[in-house]
Amino acid sequence: MEFAGHAIANREEPSFSRLVFSPDPAAAGSALLFARDLRQMRLDHLRLVVLSACATAPGSRTRGAGFAGITQAFLEAGTPAVVATLWRIDDAAARRVVLEFHRRLLAGEDGASALRSAQLALLHDRADLLRQPPGWAAFELIGALQEPEN
Repeated sequence: MEFAGHAIANREEPSFSRLVFSPDPAAAGSALLFARDLRQMRLDHLRLVVLSACATAPGSRTRGAGFAGITQAFLEAGTPAVVATLWRIDDAAARRVVLEFHRRLLAGEDGASALRSAQLALLHDRADLLRQPPGWAAFELIGALQEPEN
């Protein structure tokens, strides 16, 4: 599953961190998916979730449990691996990292190597914006990406 959109991290109350979806034209306001609701879902059928949105990895540090928030909610719901971001990201850089990451996964690289390769590709890009650490270093792989079943 991939989400490219807007996320709002709530460091004080990580359960209220949320993903923002486009509004339904028939309804008022935006559609929101809160971390607390994600935790209640059963998502163990997913191999990987890629959150290409601003600040989907950080949350408040909880004693013995690591970081809470959107990423942790996907893991608790059964997703074995999540690619998430640590801070606000540029859309063009995010698109390049995610596309290169998927290309390398399809070529047979493991998750960590695919993400590292995608980040290095931007580091060596000619476009100055893409070479800067805020453009590529925000992404991290959390969890263990399992091999697809044949």
